[in-house]
Formats: sequence, C-alpha cells, structure tokens
Amino acid sequence: MGFLERLENLIQGAVEGGTSTVLRNKLKPVEIEAQLERAMRDNTQTSRGGRLAPTSYIVWLHPDTYRETIAGVEGYNHHCEMLLNQFAMQNGYTMLHQRISVTFDADASLGRRDIHIETAFASSPSAAPASNAHYTAAFNQTQVLSVPRQESRWHLRVIQGGQSQVFQIPEGISRVGRASDADIVLKDEANTVSRQHAVINRYGEEIRLRDVGSKNGTKVNGNYVPSHLETLLTDGSEIAFGQCIVRIERR
Repeated sequence: MGFLERLENLIQGAVEGGTSTVLRNKLKPVEIEAQLERAMRDNTQTSRGGRLAPTSYIVWLHPDTYRETIAGVEGYNHHCEMLLNQFAMQNGYTMLHQRISVTFDADASLGRRDIHIETAFASSPSAAPASNAHYTAAFNQTQVLSVPRQESRWHLRVIQGGQSQVFQIPEGISRVGRASDADIVLKDEANTVSRQHAVINRYGEEIRLRDVGSKNGTKVNGNYVPSHLETLLTDGSEIAFGQCIVRIERR
C-alpha cells in the first residue's frame, strides 16, 4: 500500500470516527423522557392521600440540541405528557391538577447533552390521581378528599366486531384492551384486540390515542397509527382495534 493510499485511509477513518462520535454524543428523545420520569419521581411530596407529583415541567436544552431533537417534532410535548401520566398511574401518584404540562425551551449556557428540568405543583382546587379517580386537594394542608365524578360528554361506541357497548371517556388516561382490568374492555371472537392494546388520553375537549405495541395494530379512519405516537381524535373518529371497530361520539 502506497503512502498516498495509507494517508487517504487515515483521513477517511478519522472522518468516520468523528462522525460516529458525534452520533453517539447526540441526545436522544428517550433520554429526555427518562429524565422527565426521574424529575417526577424525585420531586413528589408526601400527603395524606399518598405521594403528590408535580404537574408542570419545563425542559431546558442547549439551543443546538433543541433544534436537533425537539424543534419540528409535532406533538412531542403531548407525547411526554402522556408518558408522565402513565408513569404517575403506574406509581400511584396523585396530582393537584388534572393536566400535566410539558414545555421545552433553550438555554445557551447548558452543554449539548445537558437536560435541566424545572417542576412545579399547579395551583388548582381539584386534583386527580392517575387512576382516573377524581379528588379535591388543599395542598397547604396535604389533605386529599374524594368527590363524585362528573359524567363525561365523550363516549366510545362499539359498532363492529364486538359486543354492542358504549363506554364513557373520562378525563385523564383510559386503558383499552381485552384484559379484564382495562378501563375500556373490548373483545372480539378472533381475539384480535391485545390485552393491553392502546391508551386514550382526554384533556378537556382534546382526546388523543396511542397504540402501546399491540399485536394487530390500530387504525384511525382507515389509517394505521404509528405505535407509541399520539393521534388526535375528534367527534366521529372511527378506530379499529384489530377487528373491533369503535366510534368516538360527543353528546
């Protein structure tokens, strides 16, 4: 091998090595999500009703990291909000406010892989645990009292492939699947609905759906939705969980 060829290989190796290092050092969304879950866990406070979790999260990133990772990704903050709702539900946390808020901003003083998260407890007369039960809380007294649930105007109607049923869609997260402990239990003769098929997340008049890795997938108005990404639902949306088809209705 001649000198020029060896030199060319050395340069190519250096360039490829530098590129690999840059790719390895690039912050990934999953790392941000892990830090959000850690921020929720580390900032919970003790109340009579259990562990009280923050509901407001501001994520600060280096401007370049923000552009590379967050900017232009539609609905990523809603995706993070749903993940935190699930994390709270899994850990039995209660919250002072029904809705979790995640926002992103840039800070040039941070390193490219730094993640700085500010948390806060929203001031609200009502609190809801992630299990969808409704509560009223006086945060200064750390007291949690249960109150009756209001009837939802949003419903999910089974129209094909399963037993004719109508389910209310309450505020917060509802788990959909054929498992008996799901919030919305759907079954079809061919068992095409997974035990844990999807989650529906309702914030006021906004409803979003996320497939959680079901075997046969989920369609909204005839189109498959990407697994683990949120899809906005509206009045009249038709959803296929396997062969079981339902319709979203607002009364």
